[in-house]
Amino acid sequence: MEICRLFDQNFIEHLDEVRTGGDKVYNVFDNQLPAALKRLQFDRQLSMENIRKLVTEADGYQPHLIAPEQGYHRLIESTLVTIRGPAEAAVDATHSILKDLVHKAMSETPTSGDFQGDFQGNNRPPV
Repeated sequence: MEICRLFDQNFIEHLDEVRTGGDKVYNVFDNQLPAALKRLQFDRQLSMENIRKLVTEADGYQPHLIAPEQGYHRLIESTLVTIRGPAEAAVDATHSILKDLVHKAMSETPTSGDFQGDFQGNNRPPV
């Protein structure tokens, strides 16, 4: 339990800006992801002409008393497909940062080296 407490303390120090880990994660979501989203061309995709076309193709031309649901679904789906790449890149960057922080915290925790092989998946029993 003491080893777990020491590891926890080391990991939290890396995240809580005592060291640089938390800043790196913050940078991914505060700078890198917004910059990637700004480079996408939403102007054309969300133009009134494109929205009108999507709604008409999905629901046909008819006066709607209720919002044209299928058209909005297609519009949302196409927008989600567009932002998927930058969102996945942000998740991958965060995963890499957190993985590095775990390794650093483990290397700074006395006697946690005994378990490091298990964490990396090197000591799995044969299947």
